[in-house]
Amino acid sequence: MKYLRGVKQNIAHSVIWAAKKNPDDNIAELLKKLAPRYKAELEADQLAILRKIERVIDKYPLSPEEKTAYQYILYDTNQWINNENDAEPFKRKEFLYQLQKVLDLPLFKNRQVVKKVLKKADKMPQSFESENAFIVKYHRRSPREISEQLFYDALSTIEHIKTRESGGKTESKNLAIACARCNNYVRNNTPMPKFIKDHPEVPDNIRKNLDAVWLIGQRVRTIRSSQVQNLNMQNQTNNPSYQRYLSALGASHKAYENYVRAVAQTFVNESGGALDLSEYIKK
Repeated sequence: MKYLRGVKQNIAHSVIWAAKKNPDDNIAELLKKLAPRYKAELEADQLAILRKIERVIDKYPLSPEEKTAYQYILYDTNQWINNENDAEPFKRKEFLYQLQKVLDLPLFKNRQVVKKVLKKADKMPQSFESENAFIVKYHRRSPREISEQLFYDALSTIEHIKTRESGGKTESKNLAIACARCNNYVRNNTPMPKFIKDHPEVPDNIRKNLDAVWLIGQRVRTIRSSQVQNLNMQNQTNNPSYQRYLSALGASHKAYENYVRAVAQTFVNESGGALDLSEYIKK
């Protein structure tokens, strides 16, 4: 839960609340139980957008043909939103596509009104920013698809510290762990100095990741020390199998340490000096 943000966290809370009442249901069944309430709230939000569009149309002088055409659009959209048949649900993307197509017709001569109508229509709730829209959209999907959409942002992904677009290579010293949301949406191709400036929490997050990797290396080192002691106690110091095992452990913990030093240096270089990670580089 703590790795989810914004609307996804609210949705997870709603699902958990529903699961306590229906512990045997999977996530798709839970969303189906939640959907009626959220559908009513979503429809209210969508109809409010239509009323704003209607006010735009009423505000400007339009030809009788334009006025009639707009009224038909509003009526049809209103009917679509209020349609109780889930076989033909209201889809924001399809609505915007069809609206753009219609408003591109020569009939609509007042382009200022067209732009304002499209701008208002673009405010229709989206599933990634509206709890109502997410639950209504995904309550028809499979448990796997719902889970992927709900928890994707919190999954670990590989981030290129120096972005591929700016010439960053796919090599260990240029790769770090980042949540999918930060990697694909928040940072995306933003240069590191600007990313750090816009998101002051980034340096602490980088340190937490480096600390976690370093800790794994230290645990491997501890295991190796323990195995060496066992080897000596069992008089197996000349056993080739043990030696290969110990050698692999030694290489492993050194690889973790070397990775932390190299990645810290890449972060420093890419940040243009905005990051100070000397404590990791000198470890």
